[in-house]
Amino acid sequence: MLVRERFLHILLAVILLTAASLLFALSFSIYSPHEVETVIKTIYGNWQGAAAGIIIVVFGLWVLSKTFKTKESPRIIYRSTPQGQYIVSFSALESMVIKAAKKVEGFIDLQPGIIPQENKIKVLIKGSIAEGYQIPAKCEEVQETVKEYLEEMSGITVEEVKVFIENVAPDNTSRPVK
Repeated sequence: MLVRERFLHILLAVILLTAASLLFALSFSIYSPHEVETVIKTIYGNWQGAAAGIIIVVFGLWVLSKTFKTKESPRIIYRSTPQGQYIVSFSALESMVIKAAKKVEGFIDLQPGIIPQENKIKVLIKGSIAEGYQIPAKCEEVQETVKEYLEEMSGITVEEVKVFIENVAPDNTSRPVK
């Protein structure tokens, strides 16, 4: 939990405890109606009272939003072997994607993404291709290389590898079309 969130939780708890103790004090006649009336008259038409009210509403809405916030799914994949279980993080898989795709000549500026499926994954790779290379051939080569490498190294089935060519990068060296 972040320091900011802890501070807000503590502040909200103090506000709620103060409100609860005031309700108890009023319920058990600790304060006279005259004292309560004096406090209400003091707050009435006063900007400090309005500011306190706004703060309480904001904290209340914040706590309410935290209640309904869905928890982010873990970015890991579990696999079982006869000896036990192992876990692979998405960042490890993304590193493997980059390593495999860099083996393909002419494919540059890689940005991988992993989409978990039931018992398998889909891989998205965004990148650029160097000038002078045929896009379909290079994409197919990247797809095959990444799929084989990931399945061999991680033991996770790769359903498909999608490649998005974002740019054709100028290349300073002359090379034949491959």
